[in-house]
Amino acid sequence: MHFQHSARSLELQARVRQFMRAHVEPVEELYYEQVKPEAARYRTPQVLQDLKRLAREQGSGTCSCQASTVRASPTSNTPP
Repeated sequence: MHFQHSARSLELQARVRQFMRAHVEPVEELYYEQVKPEAARYRTPQVLQDLKRLAREQGSGTCSCQASTVRASPTSNTPP
């Protein structure tokens, strides 16, 4: 079986890849510094909150996905 990504899928992959390279990878060390202290273990680090806000602003976040574009697909765990 041969699977090809749609043009929309390829575009989204490219956008996510670009966002990761430009914004996430440069702050990885900062993220680990912010989650290192024992008191910060159960809180979302500020750097992650900032990245989520930026992703939403750029339309790269999962929140930008509209329900009309999402299709449910059956899995092997779905009862008949």
